[in-house]
Amino acid sequence: MRSGELAKAAGVTVRALRHYRSIGLMPEPPRTESDYCDYRMSDLFRLLRIKNLVALGFSLERIKAMLEDMDNPNLAKDFEYLNALDQELVIQIEQLEEKRRTIALLKKEQVFADTPFECAEIALYHLDQNIPSDLLELERDALLVCAHLLDKDEKEKAFSALRSIKAEGQIDKYRDIDLEIYNMPEDASESKRDELAQRIVDLMMPIVTELGIDPTEPISPEDEALLDHFKQESMSGVQNDITRRVVDIFKVRLGVPEK
Repeated sequence: MRSGELAKAAGVTVRALRHYRSIGLMPEPPRTESDYCDYRMSDLFRLLRIKNLVALGFSLERIKAMLEDMDNPNLAKDFEYLNALDQELVIQIEQLEEKRRTIALLKKEQVFADTPFECAEIALYHLDQNIPSDLLELERDALLVCAHLLDKDEKEKAFSALRSIKAEGQIDKYRDIDLEIYNMPEDASESKRDELAQRIVDLMMPIVTELGIDPTEPISPEDEALLDHFKQESMSGVQNDITRRVVDIFKVRLGVPEK
């Protein structure tokens, strides 16, 4: 049989057949006088075995070892391969189920598909709301940065605070303040900036106290540099100024000593 005939008989592509041959899964066949491959029925049997093992989910690398073992039939060895694959499939199924849970949560919360799973429940804004697109982008970027920079304990504290905001029905107050910051002009007065920063701290203070969170706690120089880049590129001057004022007020409220 020529390559095309063998591939058709086995239900695979000629390209797949050539690939199997190039990596040693299929033997190099004898050639005709015209230099065409001349496959035998034994090659078809081997190709069908490869096809069945691929369908089960075995890697080509493992199939190569299996075929060598199968040339000397050993049922115990076969079971060993099957058990190993079974365990791998259990893990893959768990991973797929986790992905489905993530997708379900992202759909439920109506947030961007690239939102970190742990952030989906705490997003202030949803895609179905009449929110300015750049404000949606700002929150999206902020959540990505937080999920990347914070360690497990820091994430748990920060996200617990935001979950508490939602649970206590104060989400609208946070959205209103967020929109005020977003809409505040660059020439806003000092009193306006101070008043808004005070309201932010007043709203957050009960949750900060309850959860034992210190929003003024320093971070590593590397993370600080990355955060500075984010603030410079993603936030306006007035937004950065209000953020700084919020931190300063927290330092006073929490009794953080001056450095």
